[in-house]
Amino acid sequence: MIEFFLDLASVARANPNIVFQYDVRPAPLSVALAYDQAAVGNLKDLPREWLSIPEQLLINILIHQPQKNGRYLINKEYQERVLFFLSDILPGRIALPPEQPGLNLRYLIEPTKQNCKVWVDFAAAGCAALREVPKDRLSAAERVFINFLAGVPINGGCFFVGQHALARMYYFLAKLPQVSVRSGNKLVINNFPLAYRCGFAEQDGRYEFILQSGAGEVLHRKNCQLIGEKNFVLFHAGAVYTLDYLSAVLFERYLAGGIFLESAEVPRFTTDCLPVLSAAGLDFTLPDSLSATGKSVLSGPAAPVLEVLGEKNGRLTVKIKYDYGLQILPEYRAADNADFYTVRLDGQKYFLKRDKKSEDWLHDYLGERRFTLERNGYVIEHDDFVDFMTYEFPGLQKNIGLKVWGEHLEQYVYADQEFDIDLDFHQSSGIDWFEFAPVYKVKDTVFTHEQIQRLITEDKEYARLKDGSLVKIPRKEFAYLQSYLEGRSQKASGGKYQVKKYDLYYLYSGVRDQMKSRLDDSLRALLERLEDFSGIPEAALPAGVRGEPRRYQLQGYYWLQFLHDQDFHGILADDMGLGKTLQ
Repeated sequence: MIEFFLDLASVARANPNIVFQYDVRPAPLSVALAYDQAAVGNLKDLPREWLSIPEQLLINILIHQPQKNGRYLINKEYQERVLFFLSDILPGRIALPPEQPGLNLRYLIEPTKQNCKVWVDFAAAGCAALREVPKDRLSAAERVFINFLAGVPINGGCFFVGQHALARMYYFLAKLPQVSVRSGNKLVINNFPLAYRCGFAEQDGRYEFILQSGAGEVLHRKNCQLIGEKNFVLFHAGAVYTLDYLSAVLFERYLAGGIFLESAEVPRFTTDCLPVLSAAGLDFTLPDSLSATGKSVLSGPAAPVLEVLGEKNGRLTVKIKYDYGLQILPEYRAADNADFYTVRLDGQKYFLKRDKKSEDWLHDYLGERRFTLERNGYVIEHDDFVDFMTYEFPGLQKNIGLKVWGEHLEQYVYADQEFDIDLDFHQSSGIDWFEFAPVYKVKDTVFTHEQIQRLITEDKEYARLKDGSLVKIPRKEFAYLQSYLEGRSQKASGGKYQVKKYDLYYLYSGVRDQMKSRLDDSLRALLERLEDFSGIPEAALPAGVRGEPRRYQLQGYYWLQFLHDQDFHGILADDMGLGKTLQ
């Protein structure tokens, strides 16, 4: 029944340790409170059961007093009660004035589980009604209690104190000298809690939860009675004890009976419950077997590990494991919702506390990075793993302590290095062609344009160099160059391309700023002439020409001469209308 202890631990975590700092000024009486605003919030909405009884009663008065400069100014009718509660809250700092009461009233009570009947015997005062009793002849405790009774229903001279006010009533009764039980049973009313400790009795492989008094007596519903509402008091062995909020929740459930801790629940109890409850002040005594199991529990933090098992057909198999500092690393399994990993090492069984939230986060994160869960682990494409190792792993290593284990992991890490792309232009042996050979170089490794094209066609992201390192394929540069080659070139041998000479300027001017280019002397001279082109110049007619060409004939001649001068070749064909015949 681990749920009981988990719920109790949640109460312990949610119940803040609220400490009020009081600054009290006597004349005129005022009180300033200092406290953790984040923990308390609005003072009016603060659950009163989190506080001691005197602090509850004091706060209920203060929130209805006027304020000035952050101080509560106490009205005269409340001053005695405020000082009375403060004397309990701040013993030694706040002292009530000495008093010698002339009267001591007698109080008769009849406790039940639902309420408590209270009678006040004021016959000794010679009064016919309680309101006629001279208050100045009573002790401060009696005056404060009578003021409390003024808010309680009365019928036939009997006050009926309901469950919600029982704990406060017993707080007052503990301060009165003459209180008796109508049945005649002896009842000791204490303003302190019962000393108790928590323990377990082992039965048939499981553990029964028990509470024992300071004297070693096992507490149960036959010798204990819990009464009240939100604020509880405990009846035990003829005495009344106060209870803090956590103890009240504990006893309320415990006295219902039947709380067992199964053996399989012990690891979670020792990690998620026992530390919290012990820090909240509960005293536990554990049997040896339960304690031994608790010592075999490791609660981390555990470092996540990606173990690379191998690569086949361009796909890697990877497993997620968690390093708890043992020789054995448990493997993460997405479908396993157990709270602990169980491993055995040198004959010793260990329970390893899982952080399932963090584990599931890593599982989902890897899934978004193309890790696919299969029967024997996760599989991922080679290039996707390189991307992960290059871009994702450094951040995960820093933020969550991720480790990657495996052989030759350096081959999956992309080095931040770039290709140098060289274009070697030279005049072809053909008439109107020139050749160039694009090569992609990194370190001492050279790729041809066709090799890069093949890697891209195979949807690769990386190319491996001679030294075993990886470099990212220059897709952008390849596409840029390819766009110039398509429709303007034809492949030659040796990784070379042939391009029409008249496309030289178009190609070279487009790529020279993106890549390294080399030209032979004839092509460089041609490019220089083309770059300086400002129009087709006039040319002298050959000496043997007689007659006067017309203007359009001269322009045709100039054009053919220009092509000849640039080592281009033009054809003058029939029926072009250029005037081949000189009239």
